[in-house]
Amino acid sequence: MAVTRDQQALASELFDLARSTASSAGRTFKPIADNALRQLTQDAASEVLRPGRFGAISSAKAIVDIDVRKNEARAAVRSLVDAMAAHAVTIPGYETDFLGDRTLAYALAASGLCPCWPIC
Repeated sequence: MAVTRDQQALASELFDLARSTASSAGRTFKPIADNALRQLTQDAASEVLRPGRFGAISSAKAIVDIDVRKNEARAAVRSLVDAMAAHAVTIPGYETDFLGDRTLAYALAASGLCPCWPIC
């Protein structure tokens, strides 16, 4: 399905929020995490606008007001990046100004964040 203007705008907003959340922690994304987060925010925007990827939870979200779904997506993105930043400080020798694929993988798989609609 083609990316709509609304989906692109929401994806850009979510990605910008991810970057500003990282910046608030004094960090930026390494290229691999940057690319992964761009795709993740694109997928999240698609899910917010047309819930369907997550079965029953998507069906439940489809009847929720779009503004509520957008706010949930914003909160999920902030939580994801916060989990990445929190994990980075636990990795010996990890760069103090970056977030990368290890911190993203941890946030998605081991942090307890997921399941977290519309990200995972």
